[in-house]
Amino acid sequence: MVLSGFGQSAWTTIGISYMDDHAPKKTSPMYYGIIYACGSAAAALGYVVSSVFLSFFVDFDRVDTASVTINPYDSRWVGAWWLGFLCVGVPTVIVSFPFFCFPKSLPVPDEEEEEDERNVKQKPQSGDDPGIIKGIFVQGRSVLTNTVYMVMLCASIFSVAVVQGFTLYIPKLVEVNFGLTASAASLYTGAICIPGSIAGVLTGGFVTRRWKLRGAKCMKFITICAILAIATGALMWITPCDSSSVASGVEQSCPSRGCACSDNNPIPVCGADGTTYYSACVAGCQGLQLLNGTAFPTYNYTDCECLQSGTWALQGRCSTPCPQWKFILFMASAFCLAFFSGMQISPSYQVSIRCVKVEEKSFALGIRHLLQRLLANIPAPVYFGAVIDAACTMWQRSCGSLKACWVYDRRQFAYGYFGLMCGLSGGMIIFVVATWAVLWHQWKKTKKAKLRAANGVPESMTLMMTTTACNKMADA
Repeated sequence: MVLSGFGQSAWTTIGISYMDDHAPKKTSPMYYGIIYACGSAAAALGYVVSSVFLSFFVDFDRVDTASVTINPYDSRWVGAWWLGFLCVGVPTVIVSFPFFCFPKSLPVPDEEEEEDERNVKQKPQSGDDPGIIKGIFVQGRSVLTNTVYMVMLCASIFSVAVVQGFTLYIPKLVEVNFGLTASAASLYTGAICIPGSIAGVLTGGFVTRRWKLRGAKCMKFITICAILAIATGALMWITPCDSSSVASGVEQSCPSRGCACSDNNPIPVCGADGTTYYSACVAGCQGLQLLNGTAFPTYNYTDCECLQSGTWALQGRCSTPCPQWKFILFMASAFCLAFFSGMQISPSYQVSIRCVKVEEKSFALGIRHLLQRLLANIPAPVYFGAVIDAACTMWQRSCGSLKACWVYDRRQFAYGYFGLMCGLSGGMIIFVVATWAVLWHQWKKTKKAKLRAANGVPESMTLMMTTTACNKMADA
């Protein structure tokens, strides 16, 4: 992750700024959309490829898979996750070489040169180079005191946290709630959610370019998209499925067995009574039969004394069927949520880049990326994971300590996850509306200053208000 962060940091700061410097301003939003659409397409491909890899046993290259006694539906199944690094690492190295061929600067379009010349004439230039250290403090003070940039930064932190929770845990939610394998959940997620994100990113870039959205208009567009995303995502609240009952644990060992059941190396079983037991011992089973005609070795435990009804149990946890309409509604809602969320990316970057000075663009993107990492990318998986762990009803145990979760309460899992997503989305909307209000206020002040200047009323504030990037953007 550290090595990956080096490359990603350079791309998201210097790379985006490099692209923006050498592309016409009217078409740069569309380029943002294309870049992030390609990223979403890569994520879709990753979900599909990982779904294939996860169907293989993790050590298929070192063990005889015919001797593996568990299948992908088993809680203990681990897929070949490591194959993805081999398939991605080599192409990443190959495509990195063309970047060495780019010059320090590319030819600037004619209209951009003229605009830059006008800006240079309007801005007093200083021949003194502040140096690297002093320049960091000078630009840092300028960026961190930029109201529009800071409020938009807060909105982006909440937005990234939502994206982290969505992309990391939505396959797990699909797997648990609808009783699918990790491979199938990954495939469905990639096939439904990622195309929605791609379509949204491209649509947002096209709308921003076609109608030349800037400043307050961009924030208005982002606010509408955010509200629509939450409204469509709210449909997920009616999709959680019922959970099967779960025996309390090892302490429920059947008294008639005459021995205590160990909590080491347990094998969950589904009893004939529809209850998931920690192991065949907890269910009081004494016989074992191998079932034929299955793709993976499957065992049937017999003479189970502790079951409320029936005397047999099957290897694996119980799964309560979920109505098909809930799955369809969930996927449709996830598609719309990804679509409206993707539409916000291009105008969001448009505001963040245009509200700072040209020479501060790369520095502002670096601060944005750093704080998003520290306050969203890193902590989001932690608190999302804590909410998900709270829904666990059966933990794997080893020598008295908890290991991995094998069985979740479906409704508690879904409601906790959705509640956290809604809370973060609400925080994002608050700061988006605040950014909109700040830009609107600056637009009003700029309009008044221009009217005073037109009436021959000289004010020092008039020159200051008309030469800042944020006010030019808001006025447009």
